[in-house]
Amino acid sequence: MFAAACGDDDDQAQVEGVRALPSATCEPLEFGGDGEPDVLIASDLPMQGASSERSAQMVEAIRLVLEENEWQAGGTRVAYQPCDDSVAKESGTRRSASRTPAPTPRIRTRSG
Repeated sequence: MFAAACGDDDDQAQVEGVRALPSATCEPLEFGGDGEPDVLIASDLPMQGASSERSAQMVEAIRLVLEENEWQAGGTRVAYQPCDDSVAKESGTRRSASRTPAPTPRIRTRSG
């Protein structure tokens, strides 16, 4: 089963149990597990410009880990929403190009 929803500031979309982030820079909320998700995790990576290929690989790695763990982390059902932290296309600049690096996304899994 795969469920997806997207939202913006006016329409707080959700997959049963969690609400999507209200941002035009986020992709649809994803959940491929059984039942309803308990929590939402999000990535905020530069999906445009020089880092876009690396960021796309990180998003796919997050999805892969979630799928391999049946969309759970320690028994908690997890939904995922990838977001783009690039500044609007019109400006030609990107927040990730600043001197402060973006935080590295982390996923912790527990076997057993």
